[in-house]
Amino acid sequence: MDEGSRVLAIVDQVDDAPVVWWVDMGPKIASMTRLCGAWVLDGDDRMQTLRALTASRVIVATASGQALLDAQQVVPDRILDTDATLTAVMAVRDELQTVYEKAEAARRTTLTPPRWPSLLEPLDTETASTPGGDPRTSRALGIAQWLHSLCAAWDTIEEQRLARPYMRPLGGPATRGLPVIYRDTWPDPVRHEPALSVEAPEVAALVPAPRTSVEDAAASTLVPLEALDFVAIDVETANAHRGSICAIGAAVVRGGVVVSTHSWLVRPPAGLDAFDRINVRLHGITADMVADQPSFAERLDQLVEVAGGLTLVAHNAAFDIGALREACLVADKEWPTADYACSLILARRALDLISYRLPIVAAECGVDAGRHHEAGADARACAQVVIEIARRRNVGTLAELLTDLHVLAGRLDAAAWRGCHSTLGSAGIGLIRPETAVDADPEHPLYGHVLVFTGALSIRRQDAWDAAARCGAVVEKTVTKRTTMLVVGDGFTGSDPADFTTGKAAKAVQLRDNGQRIEVLTEADLVQLLADAQTFGVREAVVV
Repeated sequence: MDEGSRVLAIVDQVDDAPVVWWVDMGPKIASMTRLCGAWVLDGDDRMQTLRALTASRVIVATASGQALLDAQQVVPDRILDTDATLTAVMAVRDELQTVYEKAEAARRTTLTPPRWPSLLEPLDTETASTPGGDPRTSRALGIAQWLHSLCAAWDTIEEQRLARPYMRPLGGPATRGLPVIYRDTWPDPVRHEPALSVEAPEVAALVPAPRTSVEDAAASTLVPLEALDFVAIDVETANAHRGSICAIGAAVVRGGVVVSTHSWLVRPPAGLDAFDRINVRLHGITADMVADQPSFAERLDQLVEVAGGLTLVAHNAAFDIGALREACLVADKEWPTADYACSLILARRALDLISYRLPIVAAECGVDAGRHHEAGADARACAQVVIEIARRRNVGTLAELLTDLHVLAGRLDAAAWRGCHSTLGSAGIGLIRPETAVDADPEHPLYGHVLVFTGALSIRRQDAWDAAARCGAVVEKTVTKRTTMLVVGDGFTGSDPADFTTGKAAKAVQLRDNGQRIEVLTEADLVQLLADAQTFGVREAVVV
């Protein structure tokens, strides 16, 4: 699909009202949704507006939408062949799987298998629907979400391809656009029956079980998720102090489904209410935006009410729960009582990824992460990641998931806290126990890891080495088969060391291609991990 026609128009007609949805089918849009516009046309100029909204657009239409366009003599620029496009995506996936199998057969060491996304059943424009909202837009929105999911699956296929040098063409990595197929005439509106799989058993074993969405996973898993209840949270801060909370997000999960999402702006506690430019660039929240918002103490009460006693989950809970603790201290407010878990630790135990930052984990789990650093979107993405990990591990409750992955939940109450941590230590990587500082906490996320640094940091390299060693990590100068973490400096914000041209990064890519688990950290990732040198503590002054 060329740049001039990447926005596709879906046309339907319900109760004599034309309905149009726009979907962006172009290259992946970082942190934005592809569902970029919707209209229900019921004014006197609706036919003129319909022509304007569909002019020079690729069209997908329901039977009533086709009849509407024909009656108005609107000739589509092009008609999308959804069946042929889906088939083309499947063909690319199967071709890449064959490339992987040939590469693995030609090497002595085991390659990390690609994790291809689940692909949808063929689209039936007459039965597509989405519950809730305006019933007139339900069918068009169902079609739009199908197209959105197809694009997301293609993005994942391309990420898997570009992460493997033997799958890239000469000339370096380049993202390819969705292989779109067009047709000249309207398709017949025929209901599609689920197709039988024709994949070989060894290929099917590498592909996750088909699903339409994370929320629908409970219908297809062996163990029902009706008892999977928790609340995912995320906080954003105004400055480098963790207690400077300026936004809180919460996603409530009941029965393995996100039933509500909340995103609140917060007036940070007095004394921590200065907004740093770097934080504002990340989340877009300014001092003016929170000036008239409820205080942190009021928002915390709302969060506790929404949570209703359920276990909290955050991606890097050490930061988010630590931020709540620090903000409570400054605001002279009692710590809330809650059990909590960390989806970052769960992902490290359940998945084999180059990086475990939330957008990377969400992409692996087939989750639309939304806009990163928007508290509500991050909380929802965290929730859906945990749901998907539970589905893959075939467990029905959060407690069972923690037990299955050998993770101990954290605990926060009015007087003390204990962090969430892996009970296996060093993520079960089987490293030789290093010499550590005498006061190193064996439950710290860096304990037992072998770190290598490449690129310049904003702090002295020696200070970074010393801080990592105090947390129980071993720091080495070169990437070897012992390396488990590569810290990339020079302002690097990506996740693939192939995008950073140093000898150490190249060595890390080579070792990962050979099956070694090496996680890539940015300097910001490292700073967050170093923020807590302990995983438990006692509050010295408890508010009465």
